[in-house]
Amino acid sequence: MSGPGANSPNGPGTNSGAGPGANSETNSETNSEINSGANSGANSGTNPGTGTGAGPWAGYVRAMREYDLPAVLAIAAAVPTAPHWPLAEFSRMLDVIAREPTRRSAWVAREGSLVQGFAILSQAAGAAELEAVVTAPEWRRRGIGLQLLMAAISWSRSVGATRLQLEARESNGEALRLYARCGFASDGMRRGYYRNPEEDAVLLSLDLQAASRS
Repeated sequence: MSGPGANSPNGPGTNSGAGPGANSETNSETNSEINSGANSGANSGTNPGTGTGAGPWAGYVRAMREYDLPAVLAIAAAVPTAPHWPLAEFSRMLDVIAREPTRRSAWVAREGSLVQGFAILSQAAGAAELEAVVTAPEWRRRGIGLQLLMAAISWSRSVGATRLQLEARESNGEALRLYARCGFASDGMRRGYYRNPEEDAVLLSLDLQAASRS
């Protein structure tokens, strides 16, 4: 699953007005692991793996770290709609998050020694934006995108955001169905937003205050 804002005409951090950043070891939410099964092998290995996608996912989601980046770039390279930023841009993102952990956030989904997906967010003035959520093609349909989305929602609440926004390609039915199940509502369309290929974006948002009450 590839998700919001990916392959947009904007560079990292330009969708919401927040600059580049990533996750901080000093932020309690950012530094925590969100478990979904076994945690063994959490800190080894950097490639996206060659799994079949069969069986229940036994991984977890945690803050992206520098040594995850080779795997993150490999996953992005395998997904045409993922953000294709250079390694230096991802590194700058992580540096900014370390300084301003309420401004940006980045997560990876891991199972054993494998990084299987990632998500990137930004936040400004109470509005969080999910810039990208990407699952390696060979690990799709195991609930990894959902776990990354739950981490994004949790972080957004933790930094005081009242709304989580995103864009998705109009043709990305799998992602749109996932967002609908999680309570996201349509905010309209942005014509011709995506390139390669050109496509309209569906604008979606989640009212975090209403979601927390339900």
